Amino acid sequence: MTMKVCVTGANGFIASHIVKQLLDEGYIVNGCVRDATNEKKVNHLKEMEDGGTSTTTGRLTLFSTGNLGENINFESSSLFDDAIRDCDAIIHAATPVAFGLKDGKKSIYDPAMLSTKEILKSIERVASKTLKTFVLTSSMSAIAPKPEPKIKTEDCWSDEKLQIEGGRWYDATKTAQEKFVLEYIKEYTTKEGKAPFRFVAICPTLVLGPMLQQGSVNATMGYLQHMCRNGNGIDKETGKQKKARNDSMSFIDVRDTASHHVKALQDPNAEGRYMSVTATSLHWNDIFALLKELYPLMPDVPHCDDDILAEPTKFDHTRMNTLNVNCRNAKEMLRDAIEDLKSKGHL
Repeated sequence: MTMKVCVTGANGFIASHIVKQLLDEGYIVNGCVRDATNEKKVNHLKEMEDGGTSTTTGRLTLFSTGNLGENINFESSSLFDDAIRDCDAIIHAATPVAFGLKDGKKSIYDPAMLSTKEILKSIERVASKTLKTFVLTSSMSAIAPKPEPKIKTEDCWSDEKLQIEGGRWYDATKTAQEKFVLEYIKEYTTKEGKAPFRFVAICPTLVLGPMLQQGSVNATMGYLQHMCRNGNGIDKETGKQKKARNDSMSFIDVRDTASHHVKALQDPNAEGRYMSVTATSLHWNDIFALLKELYPLMPDVPHCDDDILAEPTKFDHTRMNTLNVNCRNAKEMLRDAIEDLKSKGHL
């Protein structure tokens, strides 16, 4: 029997690639979106089919589930019931992503946490006998303890309270989501004598790459777009380009992090959290040099010339590599992301 998978936030940047890969591999997909009648937002999903032709497969059904967390009575809410009913697995990829919000608690944290609780209640009501796997899109921001360890592994956990105090609401959300689902599983197992499902958390770093969604640029690709146009920004005092930061950044291609989700779903032995990050992190000196090579129109960004340069973050990929995804390197990913922005008229 063909597996049925529910994907939340199905028309989002990462989730669109997850949906495509699932359809390409023959799964039945129930996609949750805010409004399934909004053609501009969902048409790219309806056009998906094996091989990329523009006809529907008959294996994708979209469900309107409204704004995340809009129903505070999640105990009795049935917004997700039809989408989750009788599913074998759920990939919960929906989380608001935006930069510079004044009220991150209201805009990001509360909707994400309430919707997660709402989905778990829906599973209890309509899919407790069929659902075997729950895959959560988490983030490397949940694997960011302070001080930073010499080598990051999946055993590293962020401090949610410190993230909230620092106003890093998206980061705090991802840390809290993972911990909440783990606590839910613990309580359920104690009560029922067995786990409710196999739980996997995929933790991507900064995600870039080709956009399947139509129209506006998503938040992370907008970040890349901004750098290509503006470099590191102008110093208000000097009127000149700011120097590169004395820090590092890691990346993952959207197609590769989508593959991490799908592989984790397919592997019955995959459980727990997995990083989703390229082989190496790069110092911002190297990032801007690489961006200038790939997009010569980017303004020149002066190198950081501090006496001691920050050492790029190191990762232990042992666990991630068990998912058997051959990830693109940073240059390949940035090249493809820039080409995608250019081809769609965003650069």
